[in-house]
Amino acid sequence: MSIAHEEAYQESAMQVLSCFADCATSGGTVTLSDMANRLSWPPVHVFIPLLFLMHEGYLEIIQETFFGEVYISPLPGLYAVNHEYQSISTN
Repeated sequence: MSIAHEEAYQESAMQVLSCFADCATSGGTVTLSDMANRLSWPPVHVFIPLLFLMHEGYLEIIQETFFGEVYISPLPGLYAVNHEYQSISTN
C-alpha cells in the first residue's frame, strides 16, 4: 500500500473508531447503519475501515442473517486506545 493510501486508510479508520466510541455505551453494540447515518457516509465507506479495525483487534463485527443488520462490538482495550489516540491528535 502506498503512503498516501495508507494515510487515507488510517484517517478513515480513526474517524470510524472515534464514531464507534461515541456511539457505544459501556461495552454496548452499535449497528453499521447507525454509524453510517451519524457519519453521513454510505455504509460501504464505513464497513471497509471496520474490517481493517476488526483485523487489527479493535472491534468484533457480527451479522446474524444474510443481508441483515451488521453489529459492531468493542474488544477489550478499545476505549483506552481511542482515548490515547484522541489525546495524541489534539496535541
